[in-house]
Amino acid sequence: MCGSKCEAKYKIENCLKKSTIKVFSLNDHIFDHNAAEVGEKKYGLSKSMKKLVESLIVEHDIQTTKHILIKLTRMKRKGKVEIIPSKSQLSNYLSYRRKKLGKIHFNSCYYKFLYFHWVIKKETKTI
Repeated sequence: MCGSKCEAKYKIENCLKKSTIKVFSLNDHIFDHNAAEVGEKKYGLSKSMKKLVESLIVEHDIQTTKHILIKLTRMKRKGKVEIIPSKSQLSNYLSYRRKKLGKIHFNSCYYKFLYFHWVIKKETKTI
């Protein structure tokens, strides 16, 4: 929110005859950049979107950005997803994932075992 040195002032005129409200402002807000809640821009995919993309990869064996975006678009039309990530966000996430795990096809039970072992190991680190 605003810092202690904020010099913003407002004047509000309310006309009862015309039923109008006018707002006048003087100076801009001086934001305290140390406040974490105001205007921070989040980069990358949200945790819920990462879980959804992981489930698409594991359950449907979808590996490409294009096919994941198609599936997410269909889910948005059905109302299951509100926001779809951009192609570049999804591409960056998939490239990061491939660097971490390698390109895994889930047709093999061995690769599923390795993936779930990696997920469990990752979740125990965050707890």
